[in-house]
Amino acid sequence: MKKIITSVIILVLIASITVFALNAFPQPEADKKFTKNGDVDYSGSIELVDAMMMFRFTAGKDTFDTFTVKVGDLDKSGKIELSDTMKVFRCVAGKEKLPIFPLFDDQPMEYDPETEYFTPKTEQEKLIEEPQFKDFEMQVRGSEVVVIEYKGNGGQVVIPNEVTRIEAMAFYYKTNVEKIIIPDTVTHIGSQAFAGCLNLISINIPASVTTIDMRAFNCCTKLENIDIPSTVDLRAWDAFSGCYALKNPVFTNNITNIEYRMYYYCTALSSVVVPTGITYIDKEAFAYSSITEITIPSSVTGSDSTAFKECKSLALIKGVKGSYAETLATSLGIAFEEVK
Repeated sequence: MKKIITSVIILVLIASITVFALNAFPQPEADKKFTKNGDVDYSGSIELVDAMMMFRFTAGKDTFDTFTVKVGDLDKSGKIELSDTMKVFRCVAGKEKLPIFPLFDDQPMEYDPETEYFTPKTEQEKLIEEPQFKDFEMQVRGSEVVVIEYKGNGGQVVIPNEVTRIEAMAFYYKTNVEKIIIPDTVTHIGSQAFAGCLNLISINIPASVTTIDMRAFNCCTKLENIDIPSTVDLRAWDAFSGCYALKNPVFTNNITNIEYRMYYYCTALSSVVVPTGITYIDKEAFAYSSITEITIPSSVTGSDSTAFKECKSLALIKGVKGSYAETLATSLGIAFEEVK
């Protein structure tokens, strides 16, 4: 086979070649890694193609027709086809032309630099192939190293130090997880990142975290306490809903409203002190919780009628006399205690 290819290469130097036909049959998409010059990794998403092409070789008055049938690789842009055995074929402006160089099985895969489709792997891309990431589906976005999904066996989970972002639903209903250790390189925790971790009992939030999206801890039923730095931008909508074991409420500096269902069904909550600066208590914020008393500052000027829905244990509201806290106590028919 190599002997035939060698003769074709000689003809290329002295002859013209015409492509008469091309039939390509796309196969499922795949990710591949290539090597250029033996030491630099190149990667890209490609589509496998069964390609049949007929060539006519012309040298003077002599012609020779041949078919080639093989599996090739076609990138998404449709501009370059990479054979996995003998040649590289390039498509330009819709016209199929004979390729620029031959390729043998024992040579490193090359690419056409004009396409710039296959690009060198970044240090982060090489990093996520290391053993410490084996339990995670990872992604690199520029300088960010992102956990897409946890796929390990649970118990104590140590997130690698190189991670900067935990994506939405990364640990969603990973019921085998009991403890999560987050490094101080993480800056963002996505929506529902830990929702449904039914056996999670411990998690740390480092000071490096700047944002936690909504529902991040929804239905973490065994989580008793969570310390979130006051500087975190906590999107509190439905944040701790269904955290049956949560004993202490969490408020960060950015919170001005106790959001919708923030502490919904938090049946271990008993006493709550709302920090100064909160202005409103939203729908079902404490609904079905077991709070017995709540201290409400004068900065609170209103609440939704369902904010304390089915809070059957609520017996006392503390606050400044003449403030909304006293009005609320009266409307709910429970005792009011003045705080000076």
